[in-house]
Amino acid sequence: MCVKNHLKLILERCGKNGTLCWKYFEGLKPEGKPEGVQTEFSPCLRLTRELIAASCSITRQQLEAKNLLLSGGRRRSHVIGNNQTLEFLCREGYILSAPSVRKCIDGNMDLPSCISERGKNCSRPPTVANGDTITLSQKEYTSGSSVEFRCQRYYVMEGHSRSFCDNGNWTKVPVCLEPCVISLAELERRKMGVKLRSNEDEFQTLYLPHGDSVEFSCKPGHSLATNPSQSAFEIQCRGGPIVYPECKAIKCEPPRLANGTFRPERTVYQDGDLIKIECDHGVQTAEAQRIAECTRNGWSPPPQCKIVCSRPEVNNGRVNPHQEQYSHEQPVQIECDPGYKPERQGTTSKCTKDGWIPQPRCVSKLCDYPETENIEVYGVPEYYKDHYFPKRERATIYFQCINGFLSANKQAQQWQRSTCTKSGWDPEPKCFKQCDHTISFPHVKFIHGYWSKFIEGDDISFSCGTGYYPEHQEAKAKCTKNGWSPTPRCITREIPTCQRDSLPNGFFTDQKDQFALNERTRYSCRIGFTTPEGHEEGETQCRREGWTPKPECVQTCQKPTEENVIISMNKPVFFLKENLHYKCKLGYETTKKNLDDNSTCTVNGWSPSPQCLRECCSLRDKKLQWRPVTKKSLDFKSAYKKAITAEAAEQSTKDVRQLRSLVLPKKPEPVHRVDIESESEGEDKAHKQHGPNVWFTRSITGPPVLAVGRGEP
Repeated sequence: MCVKNHLKLILERCGKNGTLCWKYFEGLKPEGKPEGVQTEFSPCLRLTRELIAASCSITRQQLEAKNLLLSGGRRRSHVIGNNQTLEFLCREGYILSAPSVRKCIDGNMDLPSCISERGKNCSRPPTVANGDTITLSQKEYTSGSSVEFRCQRYYVMEGHSRSFCDNGNWTKVPVCLEPCVISLAELERRKMGVKLRSNEDEFQTLYLPHGDSVEFSCKPGHSLATNPSQSAFEIQCRGGPIVYPECKAIKCEPPRLANGTFRPERTVYQDGDLIKIECDHGVQTAEAQRIAECTRNGWSPPPQCKIVCSRPEVNNGRVNPHQEQYSHEQPVQIECDPGYKPERQGTTSKCTKDGWIPQPRCVSKLCDYPETENIEVYGVPEYYKDHYFPKRERATIYFQCINGFLSANKQAQQWQRSTCTKSGWDPEPKCFKQCDHTISFPHVKFIHGYWSKFIEGDDISFSCGTGYYPEHQEAKAKCTKNGWSPTPRCITREIPTCQRDSLPNGFFTDQKDQFALNERTRYSCRIGFTTPEGHEEGETQCRREGWTPKPECVQTCQKPTEENVIISMNKPVFFLKENLHYKCKLGYETTKKNLDDNSTCTVNGWSPSPQCLRECCSLRDKKLQWRPVTKKSLDFKSAYKKAITAEAAEQSTKDVRQLRSLVLPKKPEPVHRVDIESESEGEDKAHKQHGPNVWFTRSITGPPVLAVGRGEP
């Protein structure tokens, strides 16, 4: 059989009895039936091409050229799959010069050679360097005889161990590859060690066979120069001297330590050396990091002194945040108890190398001149305040707020008394900005009592006139130093509408350009697209935030409706990248010759397309199902001829018309006769015509066979 490596020969099991139906592809003509095919069907032509990187084909011509036979003494074309083996024999008068069993690897198979036993004799065989001949020496060797070689210790043989006398010449002799020599003295000089195997002795010289590997390592205190973090490595013997990497001593430079010192101090440190870290006053290091070791990766852990501050003790107060230790430059907030204040101006302190600056302290409040704006103290001009203040405990003063400001009790233009206590002035002399609630804002009406007053921190509510709405969701404003915030504002609100926007891959049912608030409308999707819910039409509503839900048409695939396809998923459409699992009805199979398969929804539709065809042999795009019966070989000339089981022949005239529609699709050449023949020769036959071009020949006895062919009755 003519078979090319890039074309695939398909053998398929057909019918219930498991016989094989064979096919071959475009450009190939049958030269014989492959082994293992026990059917008498004519070959089915299939006009497709399929790549293959597995099967191996062996032709009769190749076997003849090599004087080879297959097992059992046969010589015929043969095809085997990838990773399968095949045994060969030599024809009489020849002897195999290599192993008889060969393996197919990715479409390639190395055929063995056969040596003639009737050729010229050979003289003494050639010698092999670093090898010996283990076959008894002779003066002369007959054709087909062989000698066997063996390599000396530590040498590895390359090639076959035997050489054959082939018609006066010796076949190729093997080569003994030399080992690699490892000197332990050289390893010691290089500060390296070798990991010996269990069957090796620690001699001064080691021999590593060609192709073998051995593990080396740098001695303690050393590491690879190219990769300091690694000390072990592996080397393979490839012939010639071994190239060793460099192992260098592990060294550490003195660390650069800010805010501290270390002991002992040296110019260089070796692997395993330890140093003790001592940090300056006010600078600390973690307990586990007071000792550092020199390693192949440097100092571990890295020596460092961090500036940290412990939590300060504050009498009559505290610091925030509250924690045991603070990092360099970390600030804290000083919070004093009632009647106390921070010793210095400001309420923050910062962690520095010199400690907390300023030092967090709380001191007793003195009744000093009120440090507030917009206040007037009775009888004390501000430029004389240092003369009259601070005051003693139980001393009193009178103060009032200037115009536009009020005290906490909202008394305007009145002198109020404040007394000095251990906790300071009581009540505290302080003036707050007054906000005018009588000021006019367009369409704004404040909600308040008649005598209400508003100072910093107070809220006020307001309402809007007819047809107006608060600009912000909450109709409130707060009194601040700069007035009402946010500024009370009432605005008109247009009734929102929705536009008939362009809908990709779809269109709105209503043709008007604008829709009122809360109005509903429908939209349709074009063929091949649906709503996100999988419907051809959808509904949306005009809301303040726009169309809800958003009208959208997404690409989908319709549920396949192909004949003989069974789909268990009960849904009308499928979205992009969604998988579909389908099965075939009884008597049908997928294009991959399976009972079920998967297909994926893509932008181009289902891929691959779900199809279920009749089982086994195909003719163009139609398939016939064969059942196991006794068949008789028929001679056909047309590409449309097909062998049909006898069971089909016993159907009615209606079945014959169905048969013609299956066998002859796409307006084929006319069929003129249908013959039914028995397997027995010379039996009587009954003829019956059905239509102008179809004839039946029916045997009186025996199982019939139906054939479709050309010709006249």
